[in-house]
Amino acid sequence: MARARLTCVFLGLWFALAAAVPAAAQQAARPTATPARPVGRPTGNRPRPVTPPPNRPGNPGNRPPARPTARPPARPTPRPTSAPWRPNRPPQVRPPGAGWNRPAWANRPRPSWARNNGWRPNYILVNPRAFPNAWGWNRGLRWNSNTNYWGGGFWGPFAPFGLAAGAAIWNQTRFFEPAAGSPGWWLFQNYGLVPARCGPQNLVYIYGPNDGVMCAFPNMYVPAGFYYVDPATLTLFVM
Repeated sequence: MARARLTCVFLGLWFALAAAVPAAAQQAARPTATPARPVGRPTGNRPRPVTPPPNRPGNPGNRPPARPTARPPARPTPRPTSAPWRPNRPPQVRPPGAGWNRPAWANRPRPSWARNNGWRPNYILVNPRAFPNAWGWNRGLRWNSNTNYWGGGFWGPFAPFGLAAGAAIWNQTRFFEPAAGSPGWWLFQNYGLVPARCGPQNLVYIYGPNDGVMCAFPNMYVPAGFYYVDPATLTLFVM
């Protein structure tokens, strides 16, 4: 009886050990903790960092650059007198300022068929491209006539000449186009005039300093007629 009991106990311990060894092996094979997943970039839209611009000379502290200084208005663009700018609008006429005195060349003789288009003498045909100040066309410097040139040099450096006997100053045909850059040339540019030889009645006659007269074809702004010029403002006045 005692041997049989020992045998039963021994067999029970053996079966218990046999069942415990595989369970322990399985337990050791299992990981003790789940490894952490690597942290990736978020899936949402994240704003990109803004890198400030580098400091440049003259721009301390990354301040916005200052606006450039506005340029002064430019002079009228020089154009050849064969194809000048054309003021396509009716003429603007107004009375002269108080105390206006006619220059000497405004009192020179005119032909019997001269006309003033219904405007009163000394009325101003406003310069459509006038400069803001007197002598502005000469950069503020006063222009003086030179007796060594025909017309005092207003129309250009032309040599003086004498008119034939009985010839009138308004009928001279030796010079009919002002020299480029001369005061008379700027006058033609401002009024959009095309030079012409004097003689016919349907022309624009312009009396200048030192009895220098030049003619031009009329346009929409300057109708045919007789005018004299003020050199300070390059303005035409009705004779």
